[in-house]
Amino acid sequence: MPFHKETFDRIPQDKRDHIFTIAVSEFATKGYAAASINQIARKAGISIGSLYSYFDSKEDLFLAVVDKGYELLERALNGLK
Repeated sequence: MPFHKETFDRIPQDKRDHIFTIAVSEFATKGYAAASINQIARKAGISIGSLYSYFDSKEDLFLAVVDKGYELLERALNGLK
């Protein structure tokens, strides 16, 4: 089950990757509780409204980031076999 809305699938891959990169950085440096969805949106160069059109909540954004990380790790590990 994806943690993002269908609108997120409609934006270019590079924009999705940029949002994830910014979110990972924010969560990693500040932790989940202190991470600001407003700061993530600002640093990603999108409006807070746009971010909420992609994710219902900060929790969903965080879970989408974790899911993406798991997917990348799984691909890397499968490539080693």
